Amino acid sequence: MDVLLASSTGLLPRTARVADAALPTISYQSSVEVMRQQLLSYSPDHDLLPLLAAHRHEAGSKGGAQGSTKGGSKADAMADEADGESRVDEGKAEAISDEIQSSFELPAIERALAHSVLARATQLVVHVHHFEYQGELLRTGKMSALKERVPQRPLPPALLQAICEEVDTAQKQQALLQLLEQAVAFLSALGTPATAEQPLHEYALAVLLLPEEVWQQATTHSLEQHVLLCHVQSLFVALEEGTPDAMEGVHPKYKQPLPAGLEAQLQADVRLRRVVLLPVLHEFITTQLIEGSWPTDANLKQYLTFTDPDLDDAEWYVNAFPENLTLSHAVALHVALTSSDDAGGGGGGAT
Repeated sequence: MDVLLASSTGLLPRTARVADAALPTISYQSSVEVMRQQLLSYSPDHDLLPLLAAHRHEAGSKGGAQGSTKGGSKADAMADEADGESRVDEGKAEAISDEIQSSFELPAIERALAHSVLARATQLVVHVHHFEYQGELLRTGKMSALKERVPQRPLPPALLQAICEEVDTAQKQQALLQLLEQAVAFLSALGTPATAEQPLHEYALAVLLLPEEVWQQATTHSLEQHVLLCHVQSLFVALEEGTPDAMEGVHPKYKQPLPAGLEAQLQADVRLRRVVLLPVLHEFITTQLIEGSWPTDANLKQYLTFTDPDLDDAEWYVNAFPENLTLSHAVALHVALTSSDDAGGGGGGAT
């Protein structure tokens, strides 16, 4: 392999000069046959042994007068002897090295290896896909794709409280979070609005094909009875934040009441798509308003578009969301929309 590495140093720069040529691209999705054609392949049995036989001294050098067979046998015997001994003095090791070098045309073998193995060496473009790692759904904003496929709405606080109490060990909490992450990954890619009312346990067993024993390690009685796919985001956020009501951890300065009369106006405005707005608002509050680092007088309407840029182009959002709300009203707005959603079955969600 040292020979190959040394030879490639001279060959590869020459191939790199073909910078303008179209370079082949490979990724983990490339077929095995295509990759075999593009990548270097070296096998000692296939590439080296025939060259050793072809470039072995027949006679001449030290001890060669006695014939190649004898010379070869001597070299082999000395190598075997070196392998069998636990200690070999430095002089004997040098003698073995000299004998092996005198038995083979090493420069010729090196050149032959370089031209046979490295002849088709070329540059490649390796396409590395971005992968989402476990535990990063919330902090990297990957929940945004979920609501586009499956409308989300919050679980009632009392039900969240009950589920969190039933998730009474760290192992169960971790198992449930992993299950929810798997569900989010599938729903973000393949979900439809029609699946929003499907029970989570039914989806896990029938679609995700989760083994029954794995499901039992993650589920609770309340979860199995009441949690639908439209509740996945709400449950995930509550579990990861470690509190049944994630709003409890929000900084107090973002909990100011709404301007007078605005709550009734919001509840009556059918243009607001609550099933779209609530998950975005919930994610923004529980990820950005915990530490109190954002100014309370900043425009809430603008900040929500940082969480979900699609809101900027949504006509209902541009026309119906109040311009005078600031970050100080964030929690109160969430409470008002949640109350309206519970009372009116997600009013405005279908418009």
